[in-house]
Amino acid sequence: MNRSPPRIASPAPSPDQPPPESIPGPSTSCRLDTRYYTAEEIAARTEHADEVKRGMETKSATQRKFDLLEVDLAHSEEESGTDFVLVDFAILKDLFAHVRCGKCGLAAPDLRKPDRQYGLAVKLEVTCSVCEHRVERFSSPRTEGSGNITLFEVNMRALKSIQSIGKGVTALSDFCAGMNLSHRGLHHKTFQAHLRKVVQVCEDTAAASEADSVRAIKDLYSDLGQPPNNIDVMFDGTWMTRGQLSHIGVGCIIEVYTGLVIDHVVLSNFCLGCAIGPKASDEGYEDWLADHECQRNIDCGAGRMEVEAALIMFKRSLSKNGLRYTTVMSDEGKRRLWVYPHRPRKFAFRLHLFSPKDSFEGQQHDAFAENALRSVPPLYPLKLPA
Repeated sequence: MNRSPPRIASPAPSPDQPPPESIPGPSTSCRLDTRYYTAEEIAARTEHADEVKRGMETKSATQRKFDLLEVDLAHSEEESGTDFVLVDFAILKDLFAHVRCGKCGLAAPDLRKPDRQYGLAVKLEVTCSVCEHRVERFSSPRTEGSGNITLFEVNMRALKSIQSIGKGVTALSDFCAGMNLSHRGLHHKTFQAHLRKVVQVCEDTAAASEADSVRAIKDLYSDLGQPPNNIDVMFDGTWMTRGQLSHIGVGCIIEVYTGLVIDHVVLSNFCLGCAIGPKASDEGYEDWLADHECQRNIDCGAGRMEVEAALIMFKRSLSKNGLRYTTVMSDEGKRRLWVYPHRPRKFAFRLHLFSPKDSFEGQQHDAFAENALRSVPPLYPLKLPA
């Protein structure tokens, strides 16, 4: 005797759930028709794209970037804020000797500088010898912030400047001593504390700049009549020091036509705190580890950092910028060019390695790309320097 399975009562519909008849299904009446461009529209789009390309060719790389990002140099110079000047203190004292007190007007005020220094900032005091009127000012304004005591701008600019040439606190102290500005530009603890704040500001600024670049690139590809989400890029990496022993590496994604950076990543396989801090077997290690912020974000040698940086940025191209890197050009050594044409539908990339010695006709690849290369269509010709 065959018994039918027991019937299970369906749960009661939620009051927030839409009625079943309002949910579109496979037999919905919605219809999407493909619209094809006419010959006149295609010709107009092609002419407009050629005009945009000719306009870009007549400009320098820097001017092209400024125009795409709508950078107004005149406005930037007016809004630069502070204007620092190196002046000998004796000249300032002599200058103040030719003016009169702003309160009594009887005598020249005395300008003095207390011994205490705040990095590169000092406190200036002007005192009248007759009415004893006194005015104090710092030689640098403070930066904007929510803290009770904000940082001096001159110290932040000095830190950023010395970092931009690849130097640190020791080089800053040597420079300040040589210029007779201060025997020690910034204390090493102050330098590290300021550096953490500068890094966060730089990261926020870089993210905003890359977001503006992505928007400009999408608009440009729309003007060129191309899909705005499929772009051609270049990838390159560098290291902090020469050789294969560098602990810090940087990778960048650069759009081909504009030269704008749209993504970057910084990798480090070394943490000074971990190197000089307590070991796992030492007493107090757990307390130290709870407060420690490790600076290492990758566990590989310098030679592999460039590959790992490319992999990180390729994986997040859609989630971060909504872009597909359909063609990626990257150098391998001085005389080779890697080209990765990407097909989003198949979610697989094609790999070609061209070399000047075989006039772009030879293909070198490993077993990983063997299957992918069997059906690779020929790419547009590429020219490399001899």
